[in-house]
Amino acid sequence: MSGLRKSGIPNYGNIVSFLFHLPNFARLYWSLFWDKRAPILPKLVLLLAIIYFVSPLDLVPDFAIPGLGYIDDLAILILSLRYFNKAMPRELLAEKIEQIDRDLRQ
Repeated sequence: MSGLRKSGIPNYGNIVSFLFHLPNFARLYWSLFWDKRAPILPKLVLLLAIIYFVSPLDLVPDFAIPGLGYIDDLAILILSLRYFNKAMPRELLAEKIEQIDRDLRQ
């Protein structure tokens, strides 16, 4: 319910904020993916999820149920990104975030 205001009107500020920070998230995941200190299993899970996302093979075919076929692709990608984030060592994650923050200030 965090996406809704008390009045029931959607809070688009969260969506706009997410879209504004999307390049930073991409930079963070890219940096973590190529870091040798990061565990291999989360990298493998993320790579497989990206392959599944762009692959024409689906659990729910995109053409069979319009709209729903794309939701399973997106759900798998989002879940793998969350797992990737949670599986990273906190120190490494903090280091990468600080590095991105420093780069943005320059």
